[in-house]
Amino acid sequence: MMTATQSTVDAISRELDILMTDDDRKVTIVTFGMMGFPVAWQGRLKSYEVAPYAQYRNALKIVFQVKRKRHDSTIRFHGIESILIWPGWHKPAVAMYPDGFTDEGNGIQTGTSLTCFDSEYMDIARASMGDAPTVDTTRHSD
Repeated sequence: MMTATQSTVDAISRELDILMTDDDRKVTIVTFGMMGFPVAWQGRLKSYEVAPYAQYRNALKIVFQVKRKRHDSTIRFHGIESILIWPGWHKPAVAMYPDGFTDEGNGIQTGTSLTCFDSEYMDIARASMGDAPTVDTTRHSD
């Protein structure tokens, strides 16, 4: 029997197989950073594998080289995180404070109604792009 996590990892693996056949393997990856705010990377896919990691039986390890960097970076996906992947290099909207900030002389004040790991961050990133992502594990209400 396949678990929801395993089926998600399998679906992402199938999409990564397709992206790995592209000659340049350029991708844009959007996910949440450790503090719960969106992060976008532009890079070239190197490899991926499904293997156990910590308490997860089916963790997906994606290895890529960040644009203009020499060393490889790794993302581990356990099936519960939100991740968006587009082929090619793009600039999705991933601002920590999408409502902006003001400087009224008393210091910079930020204002947002979004909290850490809020799914609306992913909705904003998805909406800022013209094309739908190849990989989309977010739970959105489109």
